[in-house]
Amino acid sequence: MDASDDCELVTRAQRGDAEAFGELVARHERALLAAARAYFASEADAEDAVQDACVKAFQGIAQVQDPSRFAGWLMRITVNTCLDTLRARSDKQSLADLASSIQVFPRLGQQHFTPATLASRSEHSALLRAAIGRLPEDQRLVVLLHYVEGVSYDEVARYLDVPASTVQGRLHRARQELRKLLTPLAGTEEKRA
Repeated sequence: MDASDDCELVTRAQRGDAEAFGELVARHERALLAAARAYFASEADAEDAVQDACVKAFQGIAQVQDPSRFAGWLMRITVNTCLDTLRARSDKQSLADLASSIQVFPRLGQQHFTPATLASRSEHSALLRAAIGRLPEDQRLVVLLHYVEGVSYDEVARYLDVPASTVQGRLHRARQELRKLLTPLAGTEEKRA
């Protein structure tokens, strides 16, 4: 899907066509949820933030001056909604808070990884999620969009309104940082197996 796919729908939505707006949301919902997951530890909180962002976008659709940049506009609303929600509500646990609560290195040193433990996806998932949570926001977003949701470099670039080369650079830096955080896990796994 490219920017031209959105243009007609944005124009129709600006004329009051709620179905066109619904189709726009359906096209971008996967990426919006991935972005919200970069901020919230809870899936329900991420879903709520996306829903709030879509309501704001529907109310402000007339503000879109360049329909070809709709995806980036909608993503920015989603990110701002996530940040506003985290600032306003102290009962929300952010992904960064979750990452701080899971000590990657100390846990690796304390855990004895047996084949049964290594088979536990939830343990690895928690450690990976914690490591992703430690990444800077710009890297965390591209990792979740590209690797978790399978969004192409070009689409990620559209969502973030940056060149594709910037997306590639952020992914490269994120992979290096994740490798630093998770390499001790691989070393421990080999020793225990």
